Amino acid sequence: CKSLSLRLGAWNVRTTNDSDDSIRPERATAIICKELDKAPIDICALSEVRRPGSGNLVEKSHTIFWSGSDKKEAGVGFAVRNDLLNKSDLNPIPINDRISKLRVMLKNNDYLTLISVYGPTMQRTLDKKEQFYEQLGDCLEDAHNDRIVILGDLNARVGKDWSSWPSVIVKHGVGNMNSNGLMLLEFCSRYQLCVMGTMFQMKNSLKTTWQHPRSKHFHQIDHVLANTHAKQ
Repeated sequence: CKSLSLRLGAWNVRTTNDSDDSIRPERATAIICKELDKAPIDICALSEVRRPGSGNLVEKSHTIFWSGSDKKEAGVGFAVRNDLLNKSDLNPIPINDRISKLRVMLKNNDYLTLISVYGPTMQRTLDKKEQFYEQLGDCLEDAHNDRIVILGDLNARVGKDWSSWPSVIVKHGVGNMNSNGLMLLEFCSRYQLCVMGTMFQMKNSLKTTWQHPRSKHFHQIDHVLANTHAKQ
């Protein structure tokens, strides 16, 4: 990739499908890509794509790649700018309906591995959560020499106790940690990853990504994680 920089994003799109009674003038995927083009985002990690199997769909500005299941639940993928695809040999690799990865060649034969994720919700069993992190760990092992950035909805609140996790979160976290957040922090500590959203001093309204339907409180459950090599 000859670009000097890549503009990355993560978006839980809830679905990329159109209902039979939809009255929208455009496909859901076309609307998603229009919004990405406004940002503008070069590569966006998508979650809750909700498409079966794996494949891609070309829109005007971006191509959407997905990795899903027959049940049309969860589902992850990437939206990649078409002009970037034309310049580079980019082929996302579907792992399952919660993990997909994309390797990008940088200058000097360096590589960036992007991993799109959709973490299990609080209601999922412990076995499902452990399986997710085991499979995600396998991806990191495969890319241990690369710059690694993990993006997506991890359904985990990591809180702001930076003194207990000094190498994982920084001083600008939000709210309190939950059990999913503890699993994520332990995973990040094991693989030397930093939760990038805790590094920047901004208003909480600019860092939170989800509103609890009952309490109406806003939480930070979507994250960007990076290894030490990627932060350089």
